Amino acid sequence: MIDNDSHLFFHCVLPMQVWLSATPSLDTATLPQEVDGIQDILHLLINDNTPDTILCKTVYILWYIWKARNDYHFNRKEWSPSQVHKAVEGYMAHLELNPPQTSVRFA
Repeated sequence: MIDNDSHLFFHCVLPMQVWLSATPSLDTATLPQEVDGIQDILHLLINDNTPDTILCKTVYILWYIWKARNDYHFNRKEWSPSQVHKAVEGYMAHLELNPPQTSVRFA
């Protein structure tokens, strides 16, 4: 199997388990599997009506799937779906307590 982006983030074993156990749950078997299919998949998951919390959670899940993949490839450490979810929840809780500074000051 070629390791393309849709496989990496949605069709590999860990991502499939992560998305299936997410809230809301997502059955990735129904998603496109083409090379560079992530653009098509993101259009299915996120639109103008997607609440900010779901948008953020989706992006953070993608980020932590990427981190889990790199941890496996570079450090031979395996993540479980619950570890991915706990990392996402922890990061979101951290951001809630420590929101990024968005104001810009000009001298």
